Amino acid sequence: MTSVTPVTAMGAMAALLLATSAAAQEPAAGGLPSDSLPGERTRPTSEVLLSPEILVEISRLGMGGIPLGRLPYGAQVLPGEEVREEASLTIADALVRLPGVTVADQFGSPYQPDIRLRGFTVSPVVGLPQSLSVFVDGVRVNEPDASQVQFDLIPMEDVDAIELIRGPSGAFGRNTLAGAANVRTRRGRGPFAAELEVGAGSFGRLEGHGTAEGSRGAFDYYASGRYHRSDGWRQATEAELQQGFAKLGYRAGGTDAWVSYTRADNDIQQPGSLPRSWLDGGPVPDEFESVDDPREINFTGGDFYRPDLNFLVGSLTRELTPRATLGLNAYGRFLDVDQFNANISEADFRGLTDIRSYGATAQATFRPGAGGGGPVLSVGAEYVRNDVDIRIFQLPSRFFPDVEERLTESVGTEEENAGVFGQAWWPATERLALTGSLRFDHVHVPFLDFLDPEGSGTNDYGELSGVAGLDYLLNERTGVFGSYGRGFRAPVILEITCSDPEDPCPLPFELGADPPLGAVRADTWQAGIRYLTAPFSAEAVLYWSEVQDDIFNVVLPPSTRGFFTNVRGTRRQGAELTLSAAPGPELALTGGLALTRATFRSSELLASALLGDDDDEGGSDPAEEDGEGGGPTEVEPGDEFSVVPNVSLNFGADYEKGPWSLSLDGILVGSQWLQGDESNTRPDDKLDPYMVLDATLQRELGPVVAFAIVENLLDSEYETYGIVATNVLGPGDPNAIDPFLTPGFPRRVYAGLRYAW
Repeated sequence: MTSVTPVTAMGAMAALLLATSAAAQEPAAGGLPSDSLPGERTRPTSEVLLSPEILVEISRLGMGGIPLGRLPYGAQVLPGEEVREEASLTIADALVRLPGVTVADQFGSPYQPDIRLRGFTVSPVVGLPQSLSVFVDGVRVNEPDASQVQFDLIPMEDVDAIELIRGPSGAFGRNTLAGAANVRTRRGRGPFAAELEVGAGSFGRLEGHGTAEGSRGAFDYYASGRYHRSDGWRQATEAELQQGFAKLGYRAGGTDAWVSYTRADNDIQQPGSLPRSWLDGGPVPDEFESVDDPREINFTGGDFYRPDLNFLVGSLTRELTPRATLGLNAYGRFLDVDQFNANISEADFRGLTDIRSYGATAQATFRPGAGGGGPVLSVGAEYVRNDVDIRIFQLPSRFFPDVEERLTESVGTEEENAGVFGQAWWPATERLALTGSLRFDHVHVPFLDFLDPEGSGTNDYGELSGVAGLDYLLNERTGVFGSYGRGFRAPVILEITCSDPEDPCPLPFELGADPPLGAVRADTWQAGIRYLTAPFSAEAVLYWSEVQDDIFNVVLPPSTRGFFTNVRGTRRQGAELTLSAAPGPELALTGGLALTRATFRSSELLASALLGDDDDEGGSDPAEEDGEGGGPTEVEPGDEFSVVPNVSLNFGADYEKGPWSLSLDGILVGSQWLQGDESNTRPDDKLDPYMVLDATLQRELGPVVAFAIVENLLDSEYETYGIVATNVLGPGDPNAIDPFLTPGFPRRVYAGLRYAW
């Protein structure tokens, strides 16, 4: 979690609101210059509020977007400087300060959290319904095999800004049910400058990061390198990250172009969850009796994830006329993943996934008003091809030593996605602005079975998405807004190939040509009010989402087998409140409150005893009733989702006095149902509410900044994730329910020096 600093985004929104109420102020053609992006610790003073130059845009390619203060739906921007100062490991660390953003941790790794927003999820975990689009410099980084996001591959030290758009938006296309997170990377500017940071911390953490940037004539450059390692606080939780990033740009005569390259080679171990009985001090197997704190135990003992990434992006923006701008974006992304899963009730498995992605987006933006003012119209097209090759190897383990080592699956896809989109923003009057966007996507997902070619097949999806909305300025300080949006998510290859309840998979290790799944569709209504002044700003949003054909992963305890299925109807509804205040020139306060209710709207069977002919492969028949070995989970309309808190509260304070600065921030998360208890029958097993407080202290010493970050300052004991399961390692009845929970991190300290020249 990161500390809350002054709300640059809210100050920018205030500037926009006041400027547009006076004269419908428009951003310059071609989008916002990079040196005008919010990246400084700007307090919401009167000078900021009255500055018409502070313009923030959110759009597909960063050109022709809608001013942040006039959006008809909720959105926030986090400046990159705040992200870097708090040493954020992933975008989850940065986004968790915003209302309604919470994290869950299935892997037990700080580099691979789940992000929950409005009852939707985005995660590195294969099998979760991925419903948030994540972009880096205009390129979608949801992986094509399961739409998951590998947060450790996003270069957080090189972030210029993170935009969070809440709700469906036609410009961002598929997966945008909860919204989209758009990460913009840094770019060189000004004379040569460099920065070096070194630090060390709890549990063997060592960190080194360096950057160099500048410009010369029409050219600019930026480069960085990072090394990070940690022993972790639990058994077998070491991590090592080696990352590099470089960007070369050119600006002259109405042309703005750049090319960037990202390299990552990481090695992350995953300790996973633990039985509640062990965490509560109950007996543990003899092999773990020497562990003083049961939270440190690694249950399976050997899961790891090793990605190797090469990512090349190029962008060109050309001002054709004072009223027309053309933007092009193209990329190649090459990811090789080596992942190992140690199992208890099955043999061990090792998966090798090779992903080759290529794509391009073109967007034209027009400002037909005099002098380039007035309406903003954008049209564009996008094409993406994803070549995926998945190989799964079965391996002997300590529980299944006689299993033969063999290749069990060799499958792939040559997925193609084509989309066309348009977006318009029209300030109809000085007070009223209208927004509309529409997009059509065609998704072609062939299934290629290299071991059994007769099992190959194909799936095609064609879907419309978009948004229509308006905002109205009541006065120079207050605006109201409302919108309707349609989003969709097309099933991915791992869901399509494991959707047969008669033949459940030990996910994701048994894939075939199963019955087809339908695309997920979400209709979302939003309404809100913004109040923006110098000492105080607020935004309140109400939302309601109706989702059809949601895709769920049905797990069959006590085995690890399951399948994907469409759920006819689900609903998300809630409220979000964002506040910021500057009581004095040295103090800034922020806060946020989110109320979320995610429920099923149809009767569904989300777990089944159908193991069929696979019983001899390590599974055992679940019991017939809830709570006895995990039998059928029958949900009814009104049952609440698991691992979604009904309430979350975030708060923070930032104090600066001379060379000193102190930041405190915290989050309070309400209770949550366990995964696997979607029928809400085990209230005593719910995750307890918890609160975590972090602190950051900095001292400027000329060109050197000394800093110390304390996470979980109060050393709270808590859990962020839980699943209904049975504990086959015991001791005790191996068929009795013993929920598995992921313990939160204890107090951690990270301190270091940052030198700039």
